[in-house]
Amino acid sequence: MKKKILQYSITLLVGFALAAWVGISKDIFAQTRPEMVFAILSDSFFVPGVLIFGVGGMIFVSNEGMFDGISYGLVSFFDIFRKEKQNKYRTFYDYKQSKGERDTSFGFMMICGLGFIAASGIMYLLFNNYA
Repeated sequence: MKKKILQYSITLLVGFALAAWVGISKDIFAQTRPEMVFAILSDSFFVPGVLIFGVGGMIFVSNEGMFDGISYGLVSFFDIFRKEKQNKYRTFYDYKQSKGERDTSFGFMMICGLGFIAASGIMYLLFNNYA
C-alpha cells in the first residue's frame, strides 16, 4: 500500500512540476483575461497528461514484448562487427523464452495521465465559456 502511494505521489509531483513549468513558460501570471489563463492552464495540464499516459502505454507494450524483436535484431546486427559476441542466444525464440514474463506496473501512470488530461478538458471547457 505504501508503495502505491509513493508511486502516485511521485507521478503527480512530476506532473504538477511539468504543468507549472509549461504555465510559467507561457507567462501565466502576466495574463489578465480569464480566457487566456484557462487556455494556458489547459495546455499546462495537457502536456504532462499526454507524456505520463504515453510512458505508461510504452511500459504496457514493453511488458507484452513489443520491443523484443527490435532489441534482438539490433544486438544481432551489431554482433556482426564485434570480435566478442554479446548475443548469447542463437535464435529469437531462445531470446524470447529467456525474457520470460515481465511485470512492471504501469496502471498508476495511466490513471495519473488521464487525470491530467481530464483537468485539461475542464480548463478547455472553462476557456470556451469565456471565449
